[in-house]
Amino acid sequence: METARRFHFFEKHLICAFSEDRAPVVFESVVDSAGDDDYLWILESSGRVNALYRPHNDVNSRDMLLCHSSKAFEFEGFRLFACHDASSLIIVGFVIPGYRHTYVPRKDEESDSMLKFNTYKVSSQHILYGTDILQFVQSVPVFLPSQGLELDNIQTIAVSSCTNLAAVGTANGTVYLYYNYLSASSDGSCSSHTLTSLRLSDFSRDRTTGYIRSIHICLLGSGIFGLNVCCEDVVFSFRLDPKPELLSMQLIESSFESSCTLGSGQFGVFKSGGMIDIYNSDGSIISRLKGNGRCTSMTGYKGYIAIASVDCKGSLDSSYSTTLVAIHCRVPGMDFIAYSQHIPIVFRFELALGSLFVLARSGSSSSLILFELREKGIYDRLQILIRKRLFAWAISTATLEHRPISECEEIHKIHANWLYDKGRYDGAVDAYCKAGSSVEPGYVLARLTPLTSKLYLYKYLINLHERGKATSIHTIVLMRVLQSLFEDSSNNVASSDSTSDAAITSHDCHELLSRFLSTFGESEKDSIREALYDCRSSGGFNFARAVALAQQNHNEYIDILVEDFHDYGATLDYLQSTSTQVTCNAILKHGRRLVRHNPGAILSFIRRIGDSMPKNNCSFLEAFVPTFCMEDLFLTDMLGSYVDNNSLLIFSTRLHLLLDQYAGFQISASRDLTTDLHLGSGSTSGTHLDSRSGTCGTPLDNNDASMAVCPNTIPGGATISSDAKYTDSGSLSGNFDTAVLEDRLWKLLNGNTQLAGHQLIALLLCLVYNYQRGANSMAIKMGYYHLPLVLAGMRDDGVDTNTFDLLNHALSYGYNEPTLWVGTLSLLLSSPNDISELLRVALQHIQTHNLLSFASVLTILQRNSHLRFGDVKDYLRREFRQIGDLLHEYERDISQDKADCQQMNRDLQRLQHSYVVINNSNCSRCELCLEMPSLHFYCQHSFHTYCIGSDGLCPKCGPIANEGGYGVDSQKRLEHQDNFFKFLSGATDPFVYMTQQLEWFAFSQA
Repeated sequence: METARRFHFFEKHLICAFSEDRAPVVFESVVDSAGDDDYLWILESSGRVNALYRPHNDVNSRDMLLCHSSKAFEFEGFRLFACHDASSLIIVGFVIPGYRHTYVPRKDEESDSMLKFNTYKVSSQHILYGTDILQFVQSVPVFLPSQGLELDNIQTIAVSSCTNLAAVGTANGTVYLYYNYLSASSDGSCSSHTLTSLRLSDFSRDRTTGYIRSIHICLLGSGIFGLNVCCEDVVFSFRLDPKPELLSMQLIESSFESSCTLGSGQFGVFKSGGMIDIYNSDGSIISRLKGNGRCTSMTGYKGYIAIASVDCKGSLDSSYSTTLVAIHCRVPGMDFIAYSQHIPIVFRFELALGSLFVLARSGSSSSLILFELREKGIYDRLQILIRKRLFAWAISTATLEHRPISECEEIHKIHANWLYDKGRYDGAVDAYCKAGSSVEPGYVLARLTPLTSKLYLYKYLINLHERGKATSIHTIVLMRVLQSLFEDSSNNVASSDSTSDAAITSHDCHELLSRFLSTFGESEKDSIREALYDCRSSGGFNFARAVALAQQNHNEYIDILVEDFHDYGATLDYLQSTSTQVTCNAILKHGRRLVRHNPGAILSFIRRIGDSMPKNNCSFLEAFVPTFCMEDLFLTDMLGSYVDNNSLLIFSTRLHLLLDQYAGFQISASRDLTTDLHLGSGSTSGTHLDSRSGTCGTPLDNNDASMAVCPNTIPGGATISSDAKYTDSGSLSGNFDTAVLEDRLWKLLNGNTQLAGHQLIALLLCLVYNYQRGANSMAIKMGYYHLPLVLAGMRDDGVDTNTFDLLNHALSYGYNEPTLWVGTLSLLLSSPNDISELLRVALQHIQTHNLLSFASVLTILQRNSHLRFGDVKDYLRREFRQIGDLLHEYERDISQDKADCQQMNRDLQRLQHSYVVINNSNCSRCELCLEMPSLHFYCQHSFHTYCIGSDGLCPKCGPIANEGGYGVDSQKRLEHQDNFFKFLSGATDPFVYMTQQLEWFAFSQA
C-alpha cells in the first residue's frame, strides 16, 4: 500500500482546567472518561466525577475549561458511559462489603461483591443557571455473582446510547445482555427486564475466538439492536430482535489491538501490523486503512479515525516519552493523514464538546494532560486540497461538510480551468458541466469553440439542457454543433485534437442527434425549428433532413424534400405512408409543384382525403381550390369527383371553368380557329382528349354523372400516363359542340343559384365573361330588371330583338314600371330589326296604363330619324283624342268655376249688408260663461279672447276649413286609416306603434 499523503488539518491546543471559582484543577489517577455535546466527563480512581464544560459567552477562553466535581461515590467506579440519546450518565463500579477507597479485593476472596450501575440524568442548564449537573435516577446492581458472573472475568462493558441495553463480555467467551435495567421508562410505564446470555462458542463453528476485547452496540430500528463482538481472532456481528441472530463472522488475519465506534452502525478494528478494517453493522468490511506501529487507543471523529500508536513493544504501564497521534481520513477514495504528531503518552481519545480531546500523561506522572485537536475551518482545509490539486478530495470534503452547492460548484470551476490550461479538455468539459451556475455558459462556450473537436461543445451544451439551464440560443448553438459534426462525418474528416479519438462516424452523429431529440425534442421544439431554418439557409440540407426525420416532423421533412432537394418523387413516396392530415398540409403548401410532376398521384391523395371525411362532407375541396387556381384542367378533374358539393367556392370555381371554356369556344369561333387534339388511338374513338393533362376534355357538369374524372383510362381504351404534365395553357379543343357546353352551363346556373350569394357570384362571372344570357337570368332572379336592358344597350350593333325579347321582358317584369318602359322603348327604337308591331304594342301598353307622358314619349321617338308615321299613327290618334276630351272637360270646369264665383260674390254682399244673431252665453271651447270682451264668429261660435289661437281663426271651424271641406276630410281620413293599418302590420313592435299613434292623437286633440 502506498504511503498516504499528509496534511495539517488539525491544530493542537493545550487545555487548562479551572474550577468554577477559576482555581487550577489537576486530575490524578484518571480511570475513565466520556463525552457528549455539553460536557467532558473524567472519572478519577477516588470515585469523583468531574464535568468539564466551556465558559458561556467567553470567546477569548477557548483553551480553558471549567470543572464541576461531584462527590465521591460509595463504590469503586471504573467505567463511564455518556448516553447522549437519553441525556444520561452511567457510572459502573464494583460494590464490595466493607468497601474502603484503599481496599482492593483479592481474586481468591469469596464475598458478595457485585457490579453496580448508577444512572444520572444530565442537565445542560448548569452552564446557564447553575443548577446541579447530575440528577440521580437509580442504582441497579444487575450483575451478581449468584447469576454466574465473576467480577474477575469481566473483559469489557458496553451500554447503548439510549440506555436500554447493557452488555458485559467475560473471559469465558460469554456476553451477558440486560434490557431495560439502567434507566426508568420515559413514559413512566414498567418495562420488562430481560437477561440474556450469549456464548460465542455456540456460533464460532469450532474456531478459536480468543478473549473478548470490545463490544459495540448500535440501534438498527425500533427496539432492534446490532451487537458487534471483537475477539482476539474473530469479529462477530449479531442482530438482537431480541433473540440473537448471527449475521456474520469475520476472521482477523492478525491479532486484535484496538477498536472504536464510528457511528451509523460502523466500527473500526486495528490489527497488528498496522491495518485498520472498517466494518458495517452487518459485519462486512467496507474499507481498509494503513496505520503505524502498535495501537494503544483509537476513536472515530466525523470522517476520521484518530489513532495513538507506539513504536516499541510494552504495556501502558511502561514509561514512554511520546506517542504518535495520527488522524486518518476514512472517507472512501480519500487516503490521507489529516494530522500526525508526537505528544506525551496518550491515555485515550474522547469526543466531547463538539471536538476531539486527547487525554495524556507525561512520563511516569499520573497527572492528566488534556489536549484538544481542533479541526481547521472548512475554507482552510479546502485551500490546502486545492493547492495540492486534489480537487476530487476537496469536493468530497465540501460535500461531507454539507457546504452549499455554490461552493462545490466553485471548486469544480477552479478544477475545470486548471484542466483546460493543461490541455486536458475531456476532464475540463466534465468539470465545467459540474460547475453549474458558478460559471457563465458564454464563458465556457468561448473557451471550447476554438477547439478542433466539437464534441466538447456538444457535451457541455447537452449538460446545460439536462440541468434545465439552456436557453433558445444554446439550443440553436447545439444544433449547429451537431450540424458541424454531421458534415465532418459525411466528409470523413477526423479531428486533429490530441485528446480526440478517431473520426466520428455518421452512425455516431445519428446517435448523438437521437439522444438529444428523444430527450429534448418536445420541450425545445420552437428552438429546434428556428435552428432548422438557420441550418437550411446555410445549406445544411442533409442535416436538416436527418433532424426532421428523427423528430418525426413530417411537415418539415416534406418541406425540405420539396424546397431544398426538389425531389418530388421521394416526396410522393413518403406521402404514401403519412396520415391524411400531413398529406393535406403537403398538398396545400406544395401542390402546384407536385401536380406538375405527377397529377394522378395528387388526385389519388385528394380522393384518399375525401374518403376519410364524413359522408357528404366535401368542404375539404374548398381548401385545395386556391392551391390549384391556375391549373384549370386539374381543377376540372378534381371537382368532377364531387358533383354534390354546392358550396359557394366550389360553385364559383366550376362556373368559372365552364365560362372560361365557353369563352374560349366563342373566341375560337369568331376567329375561325378550330384545333383537334388527339392522343394515340383515342382519336379513332371520337373522344377528344386535352393535351395538357391527359384527362377527359369534356366540360364539367354539375348534375351529370358522365362527368366523372378518368385519370388513368379514357373511352376507347387509351391509357393516360401518371407522369402526364399539366401546362398553363387554357385553350381547349375547338372541335366541340357549344350547345352541349351551354346546356351544362344552364344546368349549373339553374340548379345551384337558390342562394343570394350564389346568384351574385354567378352574375359577376357572367358579366366578366360577357355571357349575356346567364347575366340576364341572374339579374332577373335577383330582381335587377333594368340590368338586362343595360346589357342589351351596351352592344355596338344594337339590340337584336330576335335573340332578346325586349317587349316580353318589360311585360313580364315591369308592366307598370315607367322607368323600365323608358329603357324598353329606347332599345326598340335602336334595334336594326323590324319593330313596327312591337312598337305599336309597346305604345299601346304605355298609353293604356298611363306609364309615360305624351311629351316624354315624343322625346324618345324623336331619337329615331327613320321612324315611319304609320308605326305611331294609332298612338298619336289616341293621344290627340284624349287631348280633345281633356280640353272639353277644362271648358266645362271653367264655366262651372265662373258660376261658383258669381254665387260667392252674391253671398259676400249678403253677409256685408245683413246681421247675424248670436245668442251664446258660454264659450264654445271651455264651456265657461262669457265675459267682456268676447269674440263672435259668423259660424255661430263664441270664445273668450284667451281661448283662441294667435291665427285669429275659429278653433272649431278653422281646422275643417284648412283641410278643404268635408269631402276632402273624409278622403284623408280613409287614407289615414289605410296608412295606420299598413304601418301597424309592418311595424317591428305593433304595441309601440299604437302607443305612438295614441300619443299623437291625444296631443292633436288638446
